[in-house]
Amino acid sequence: MTVYTADKTIDCKGLACPMPIVRTKKAMEELTPGEVLEVEATDPGSMIDVKSWATRTGHQFLGTTEEENVFKHYIRKADPDDVKLEKKHPHVVANEERTNQ
Repeated sequence: MTVYTADKTIDCKGLACPMPIVRTKKAMEELTPGEVLEVEATDPGSMIDVKSWATRTGHQFLGTTEEENVFKHYIRKADPDDVKLEKKHPHVVANEERTNQ
């Protein structure tokens, strides 16, 4: 894998799902398009979660390395015009509006 220079690194070691993604999302908001975020995590599930989140939101997942049981995920921030927005569902009913049938 290519070695990337991260513009920002966040420490998610010891955190379980969904916290690495929550912190990743917040950190990405602070970057400018083209900058690279390094996410350090120890949760093996982060390998799937980070890649899936980056792909779903339109950011470029660059890859993952592992050093001494720490996964280092690299994500390049996309231009806001290129970032996919989360799908909104037009017909959502609040719990209070549900009727028993």
